[in-house]
Amino acid sequence: MREATERFIRYLTLERNASARTLEAYRADLDQFARFVAERLGGDPETLDPSGLDRGILRAWMAGMGRKGLKPGTIARKTAALRSFLRFAHRRGLITHNPARHLTTPKLEKRLPKSLPAAKLADGLDAITDAPMVRAVFELLYGAGLRVSEVTGLDVGDVDLARRQVRVTGKGGKERIVPFGQSAAQAVTAWLAERPPVPHTGLFVARNGGRLYPRAVQRWASSYLLSVAEGGKRHPHVLRHSFATHLLDRGADIRVIQDLMGHASLAATQVYTHTSLERLQRTYMNAHPRAERPSKSKETP
Repeated sequence: MREATERFIRYLTLERNASARTLEAYRADLDQFARFVAERLGGDPETLDPSGLDRGILRAWMAGMGRKGLKPGTIARKTAALRSFLRFAHRRGLITHNPARHLTTPKLEKRLPKSLPAAKLADGLDAITDAPMVRAVFELLYGAGLRVSEVTGLDVGDVDLARRQVRVTGKGGKERIVPFGQSAAQAVTAWLAERPPVPHTGLFVARNGGRLYPRAVQRWASSYLLSVAEGGKRHPHVLRHSFATHLLDRGADIRVIQDLMGHASLAATQVYTHTSLERLQRTYMNAHPRAERPSKSKETP
C-alpha cells in the first residue's frame, strides 16, 4: 500500500501537476484508510496489500466516517481520493480489479455561493486604510476574482499596473491573464511602495519575511469583513463569489466570467446564475414583448 501510494503521488505530481495542498490531502486520506484497514483486518498499514481490498471494506470505511460525525462533503472528498487511487492502481496493474468502480458516495446538498452587496462591499474595502497589504490582497480577490492560493502565489512581475492585468497560475498549473480595475491598481501601488526588501519575488510578504500564506488571508477576512458580512460570509472566498455575481448582475456574458475565473467547465460558473435571479427578472421584463405589465383600465364615466 505504501509503495502504491507513493507511485500515485508521483503520478499526481509529474503528470497531473497537482498542487502541494492536493498532494498533502490525498496522502493523508490514503494513510487514514490504510490504518483503518489494518486495524480492522489486522496487520501493518505500511505493508498492507491493496490487491486484497474489496467493496465491503470500502463501505465499512465510509460508514465509520459517518459514525464519527464527519460531514457528507468530507466523506465524499476522502472517498474520491480513494477512488482515484484505486483507479490508478488498477490501470497500472498494481491490483487486478477495482473495488471502487461502482462505489457510491453521499449525495451532497447543493450550496449556492454567497456574495456581498456591491455598495456595502465597496464601503468595507474603502475602510481599510491602515493595512496596505490587506487592502491590496482584498482588492485583487474581488477586482480580479482570484482564489486565495492564486493571490498568495503571485510574484511582483505577475502584475502589470500599466495595463491593469495580472498573470495568474490557477489549478493544474494553468495560466490566465485577468484584468483588474483602478481601485485594485491603486491598492497594489500603495502596497509596493511599502513592500519590505525580501529575498524572494513574492508580491505579498508574511511577517517572517517569507511569502504570504493563505491562512493569514483567512484571518484577515474574519477581522476586516466584520462590518460588511455576517457569519459564514466572513471568508476571503466570498470576494471571488461577489466578483462573479456582480458581473452577472450587470449583464456580463457567463463564458467571459468562466475565462476570468479560470473554471475548467462552464458548469462551475453556471452556479452563479442562481444568485442573479433579480437580474434575470429585469432582463425578461425589459426584453420580452409579452412581459409588459397590463396598464390599469380607465374607469368609464
